[in-house]
Amino acid sequence: MFRDDSTGHVHKLVDDAVEELNLESVITKNADLLVAMHVCRSVLSGALDERELSQWVHSVFAHVSDIDLLNDIALLDDDWDGAIEGWGPDVVGVVRAKVRAAAISLLELELVQ
Repeated sequence: MFRDDSTGHVHKLVDDAVEELNLESVITKNADLLVAMHVCRSVLSGALDERELSQWVHSVFAHVSDIDLLNDIALLDDDWDGAIEGWGPDVVGVVRAKVRAAAISLLELELVQ
């Protein structure tokens, strides 16, 4: 695709700069947040539903994210499982609304500087 390996050199320079400036955790946290924000926007636009968001967050971040709202969504996925297994459709509606509210809150977060 590229005529030379200059992009490899650029990536190496970026990686070296990130390491030298000790930015790994900031970049990782921001990357996680950016991806999660994209998925949240997909839910709010109707491209995905709230259950897909909670399952995705739970599978990717479990309950150990540095971002509390992602942990909250993972917990809501656990609640969703319980609702489906017999807590009833009223509980599903409550969980759906909480996941949507968490998605909105996540989109209001500012990236870590």
